[in-house]
Amino acid sequence: MTGLEQIVAGLEAAQVSLVASVPDTWIGRLMAGVRRSPRLRAVDVAREEEAVAVACGANLAGGRGAVLIQNAGLLNCGGILAGLVELYHLPCFFIVSLRAIIAIRFTTTRPRAA
Repeated sequence: MTGLEQIVAGLEAAQVSLVASVPDTWIGRLMAGVRRSPRLRAVDVAREEEAVAVACGANLAGGRGAVLIQNAGLLNCGGILAGLVELYHLPCFFIVSLRAIIAIRFTTTRPRAA
């Protein structure tokens, strides 16, 4: 079983009914696997905050929602995590992809010698 198949099987085993995500290349293959599952409904959104709201809405409607996003997108969710998830104690399951690690050197951000 591939990693993708294990994740989809895990979502199904956890009785997740809806998976919200921002379409991108980093987790596109995973979302394609979600779309192939007859037990999971994939929902594309424009912003990461919307994915959280959609997943929370699924939970409020009696389903189970999950969010698939990049780690950078998780940083955009501070407001909705505090203003919706934490404030109303709503369950919200995240699968977050690691886009970069700190060991990667970004040469364009270093000061250049004169």
